[in-house]
Amino acid sequence: MEMEPTAFESKVYEALCRVPRGKVLTYKTLGEAVGCGSGQAIGNAMRRNPFAPEVPCHRVIPATLKLGGFMGDVIGEKIERKRKLLEAEGVRFDDGGKLVDVGCLLDEVPGEFRVLNFRVVTVEGCELDIESVHSQVNIILATFDAKLVKDTEIHGKGGWSIWINMNENKIDSIIEALVSGGFRPVL
Repeated sequence: MEMEPTAFESKVYEALCRVPRGKVLTYKTLGEAVGCGSGQAIGNAMRRNPFAPEVPCHRVIPATLKLGGFMGDVIGEKIERKRKLLEAEGVRFDDGGKLVDVGCLLDEVPGEFRVLNFRVVTVEGCELDIESVHSQVNIILATFDAKLVKDTEIHGKGGWSIWINMNENKIDSIIEALVSGGFRPVL
């Protein structure tokens, strides 16, 4: 059974979603963005990240600018997976695992995007399965350059909790489009 993220973990994941492809940041920088001075707490939150790679914990590296840990390991296959994920995004590391282009390193978490968690309840009489929800929500979100990060069914008929990576100034338009698409958002 998957445990729901704590409030602190949710805050970390929301900040992580604002780190764009092709960029990395340090545990310290991420900690500063969420008001936490403990790199270990940040690392623990990422180790428990149930939404990877959509919530991109692979984009966080230690202050040494080396690859660091990934999925609880510091050597082996998981670290190679982290390297491959980052290289696919254009972030390169040398043979010793050190960041090659420091231009990829952010000194703060961008503020433009955030993850919004809200419930969507379908219009009465409308039966939707998860595939239908994915399809309809993704079509709506694509219009606004937003991305579905995760969804879970809420206990009860027709309810869904969705996390979206989006430009915050588009929230009213996204909600309006969801309502037009047969959903009833509850913020």
